[in-house]
Amino acid sequence: MFKDYNCIYNLLCKKKYTRTCSAQAVSENSILFLSKKQYIEPISSTSKRVAVITQQSLYSDLDLAAFGENVFFIPVDFDDAFYIFAKIHNLINKDINPKKNIFGTNVSVHKTSALDVDGQRVAKSFKGESERLKHMGNVVLGDNVVVDAFTSIHRASFDSTIIGAKSTICSHVNIGHNCILGEDVFVGPGAKIAGSVTIGDRCNIWQGSLVRNGIKICSDVTIGMGSVVTKDILEPGVYFGSPCKKKE
Repeated sequence: MFKDYNCIYNLLCKKKYTRTCSAQAVSENSILFLSKKQYIEPISSTSKRVAVITQQSLYSDLDLAAFGENVFFIPVDFDDAFYIFAKIHNLINKDINPKKNIFGTNVSVHKTSALDVDGQRVAKSFKGESERLKHMGNVVLGDNVVVDAFTSIHRASFDSTIIGAKSTICSHVNIGHNCILGEDVFVGPGAKIAGSVTIGDRCNIWQGSLVRNGIKICSDVTIGMGSVVTKDILEPGVYFGSPCKKKE
């Protein structure tokens, strides 16, 4: 059982784990954080050598026989696992630059917009201490994407925040870390899309709308002006209101 991040950091260095990664994109000799059961599959199916920091409560429910011999678990016996991971991640990456942004052809980004902003992913210890995770990912813009003035698109924690081809992001929009927007998406002025949102193709998010973190929106959806999206949208159609509901 582990409690102190310095002890864990020294152990991992000794065992030659040299980087951090996400559970969705496991890489060799990496450290990752397992927060939910939905991320077990990519870890259990990997042949790569990884160290997994997780809470004791989740670790106790795991079928360890489902994991390969290259998966090394580090259970933490109090509700502090992400804080410990964040401390170790920041130590490992303190002198490493995030991935470079990738732009397709014919991309237009207004000079007042920011595409290299860290997301607000803050870990809290059980003592109330805070650690802001350094974001090591990037922003990827597909072909013919337009980003208008005073917009912020936050780079991903580890992988990529993606805006699909032919999409238009209007002025004063905020798109959080780890978001993935499909092709031909329109985001109206002042819309706020929180982190880890997935939006399909040909969607319209009209001005002033708010989309909660982790939401999934399928293709061919229109969100009306000023709406607040608090639940996944899995059927095409027109939605509006607070909370957002499908127009009958």
